[in-house]
Amino acid sequence: MIGRVQGAALGGGAGLVAVCDVVVAAAGTRLGFPEVRLGLVPGVVSAYVLRRIGPGQTRRLFVSGEALDAEEAWRLGLVHRVVPADRLDDAIDEVVTEIRAGSPDGIRRAKDLVRSMVSATSWEEKQAVASQAIADARASEDGREGTLAFLERRKPRWQK
Repeated sequence: MIGRVQGAALGGGAGLVAVCDVVVAAAGTRLGFPEVRLGLVPGVVSAYVLRRIGPGQTRRLFVSGEALDAEEAWRLGLVHRVVPADRLDDAIDEVVTEIRAGSPDGIRRAKDLVRSMVSATSWEEKQAVASQAIADARASEDGREGTLAFLERRKPRWQK
């Protein structure tokens, strides 16, 4: 999922940013979790934010309710790219083009790999997950097609 963020993304909006695979924000965008200022907590989005930026920064943002500018959100890893507002659509098009160069199956497998690695609790488990993921990908139809296309110096079938 690609996030295109402009203006204010506060509370649930910032939570949606945390679940995106790639986030491009316009300069001047504000992101934050102001729920504590209403006597509430950002419970619905908390697991996603925690996974995205870690416990220290999550705690800071949740207890302060402060709004970050796009550049600070980028430094924390909540946003991946900050561009001038008039370049936002072009930047999104660039991201989409890059993603579309990959095979749909490969993209799905890559996302699954990241989820599995985050869930793995030991180094050994992470190594096993990674080894199985690459073995499965190499044996897949897209893995075979992509490798063959590389060796034959041509584009794979999913690239037009």
